[in-house]
Amino acid sequence: MTAPILLVTTDAEWIRLGIMALTTTTAAVLVTFVTPRTDERVLAAFYLRVQPPGFWRGTARTARTEPGAALERLRHGLIAALTCAVSLFLTLYGCGAMLVRSPGRPALVPIAAVLAGLALTPLWWRMLRSENGRGLDTGTIA
Repeated sequence: MTAPILLVTTDAEWIRLGIMALTTTTAAVLVTFVTPRTDERVLAAFYLRVQPPGFWRGTARTARTEPGAALERLRHGLIAALTCAVSLFLTLYGCGAMLVRSPGRPALVPIAAVLAGLALTPLWWRMLRSENGRGLDTGTIA
């Protein structure tokens, strides 16, 4: 309902996007506070089945599992994601710098960046596949 009004009244795209983000976030938060709380047994069953990472300490206690495990999974996943991002950045930078050479820049820098990015790949892959973090260990990646 907000989008058509914004299309007519606002020319700046960034203002439209900001208003839409603010509107939808406000609606989501209001609905969260207005609707009834989920039953603790349902949350515990969900937690035991999914083992989600994050801030689930209270639900973990209800499910009688290790309260800090979900936060540890989140930490493990964030470190793996950061390592993956650095690896990807180094590889992309190195490949781009090799394709478009800057005058005066040594050829060793892009080669080193690609090698460093490729060297990090097995590390983050192993981190995402590990049992400790339970990251993507669902059998979907060969």
